[in-house]
Amino acid sequence: MTSPVTPADPILDPLLRNRRSVGIAFAVLALLFLVGSGYCAVKAFTDSPAPEKSAADEKAKSPSFDEVAGGDTKLLRPYNSEYTLGAVIGFFCALAAGGAGGWLIGQLPNPDPARDRRVNRLLFFGAGAALGVALMILGFALFYLWFGELAKWLDGAEKAEPIKPLLAVLAFLLGAGLLFAGVQPLRAEERNDLVLRRIVYGSNFFLTTFLLVVGLIFVNVLATLKLPSKLDTSETGFYTLSKNTTDYLAGLDKDVVIYATIQESREGADVLRVLNAFQEANPKRVKVKNLSLTLDKTELTALKTKFPSADFVDAEGRISRLGLVIAIGPDEKRYQFIQQMELFGKEGGAQQGPSKKTFQAEPRIIREVLFLTENKLKPVIYFTQGSGEISIEAPGPNDKNSRSGDQLKQALIGDYCEVKSLKFDAFAVDPKVPDDATAVIVADPTAKLSDGTLLALSSYMANQKGKLLVLAGAHRDPTNPKTILNIGLEKLLAEYDIELRDRVLYAQPVEGLPTNVLVAGCPQTMVAAKNTIALTFAGTGFVFANNRPLNLGNNPQSQKSKALFLTDDDRATWLESEIFANPRDSYNVLRALSQGGRADLLAPKELAKTNRILAAVASESDKVAKRDGEPDRVVNRVVVFGYGSFEDSEKSADGRAIFAELVTASINWLRDRPAVSNEGAKPYGVYTPNPKFDWSRGFTLPVVLVILSIAAVGLGLWVLRRR
Repeated sequence: MTSPVTPADPILDPLLRNRRSVGIAFAVLALLFLVGSGYCAVKAFTDSPAPEKSAADEKAKSPSFDEVAGGDTKLLRPYNSEYTLGAVIGFFCALAAGGAGGWLIGQLPNPDPARDRRVNRLLFFGAGAALGVALMILGFALFYLWFGELAKWLDGAEKAEPIKPLLAVLAFLLGAGLLFAGVQPLRAEERNDLVLRRIVYGSNFFLTTFLLVVGLIFVNVLATLKLPSKLDTSETGFYTLSKNTTDYLAGLDKDVVIYATIQESREGADVLRVLNAFQEANPKRVKVKNLSLTLDKTELTALKTKFPSADFVDAEGRISRLGLVIAIGPDEKRYQFIQQMELFGKEGGAQQGPSKKTFQAEPRIIREVLFLTENKLKPVIYFTQGSGEISIEAPGPNDKNSRSGDQLKQALIGDYCEVKSLKFDAFAVDPKVPDDATAVIVADPTAKLSDGTLLALSSYMANQKGKLLVLAGAHRDPTNPKTILNIGLEKLLAEYDIELRDRVLYAQPVEGLPTNVLVAGCPQTMVAAKNTIALTFAGTGFVFANNRPLNLGNNPQSQKSKALFLTDDDRATWLESEIFANPRDSYNVLRALSQGGRADLLAPKELAKTNRILAAVASESDKVAKRDGEPDRVVNRVVVFGYGSFEDSEKSADGRAIFAELVTASINWLRDRPAVSNEGAKPYGVYTPNPKFDWSRGFTLPVVLVILSIAAVGLGLWVLRRR
């Protein structure tokens, strides 16, 4: 009786026929791994001197961020982790390849062909699996260590080395290929041998799972680098920069580097998200370097030398201040330090209820960038005083009725302005506005401006550099309480095509709004014209009381006076020549005149259901700076508001804050600054889940679905294999 013939194996048989040659190949491979392991070991445990510095570097006063503190005698160990890992993995691979090669060279053929094939199948699988898993681990670890180079390359850094992470990926793929190749000789007998079948299925499961996990990690890493924080699910778009900010950053023509030392906390994480958004807006110009308080002490010490006012580290080497350093230009000589606590603020408090925390990282950082890139001195803003205006000075002990403008003053100071008082001597012969004035604010006077003030302002505005902001709400004339006070600037404003009328505006009463209170907003035409005030407050409704209406004339000598704020046209409005003690009385008088048919008395009131102008702006051509053949350059000159009592101390803190931002935005418009300079803080809060939410359901349902999915996939595979 003849023994059964073993079928030919197209993969294993050629290897066994040349087992000595295959063994020698394994031995050579082992020698190469051993040489590589030795080289890595020498590199890992042998110090190398730091690179020599040139004479120019020695003369440099401020060390760069990438320099290491110390002299040329300091020794470094570059890539210590990479070389140590390479030495360990290389030695392991040398053992695996050397063992397989020695077995094949010294092995005698087994008289039983079936047993001989089974042993060598396991041998080739063991060698392939050992080498494959080792290279996969090496590739994964190197990719982790060299991940920074990939991030630099994706961000467009010039000194990035993308070849390193690419080599790590190739090492991982080579290892996966070796593991897959090692399994192939077992497939011929997997149906007849339970042990081989388990090895094949187990190896396939390990390889598939590992590749899936690595693939998911790689895709998520790339998505995080290129699309971080794109999905902002917060109610107020907390992590998303405003359009004005992104547009400004995209158009930057100077390099901005932000060094961040942020505390590891929820607040710190929120700051880092905003910084990442800044870098995403213009990765070529904006660079963010996040420094660890524990791992980057050497770099922090170098930064202390480069940016003395930042003072990151104290004399004892401890981290003393947390925050951001914003540096401008290639030499980074212009810089500013912001403490972390300055990125958060508060609103409300005292009589207005519990204070609310605000997040002001975006406006705080962007204002620093603006100030540094503009390369200018602080602008000086003057407030006229002496005619009952809003006071920017601390009230005296007997001055109980003074209207405080501290909120407005602090808003301007926060926008890097210097705020000063402007009061003229009644006997001055030639009063004039100081030469360093960037703009002058007439803040809601309750008495007519003095002759000296009017003369100085008229002379100031005759100069092409004059900038004027007028807040002029309706007040009773002290000399005739039945009329509206004329503050004295009406003639000067008319030269800029703006008529400030000596009337007070009333509107049809509705629920929650008395007759002397109106709602106003910026017209879409101003938004379309890219007026920076309108861009900042587009869609925002303001509530104003005791308003003086404005008209725009047709003076051909002036240019481009435009309505900045309009009332809505849902309420009928009319004009009065006096302020009623009870605003409702005006409406009652109007109804009585209408019912009595007194058209002669109704006509002066100009009753209409139309938009009324409550604020206007004016600009003109710069005749001084214009040259032959050049187009007209428009200069912003005047902003006029027909109201001004919003800074009254009786207003809520929240209300004063938003109107202070409006006045600050108007000053920025007069200074020809972009709309991004007007960004405001955002409410800061922690989301509190519903206490009635059933957490067991939120946990059980996903877990059950995952278990059922795994069971279904496993059952399907089992059925297919049985068939």
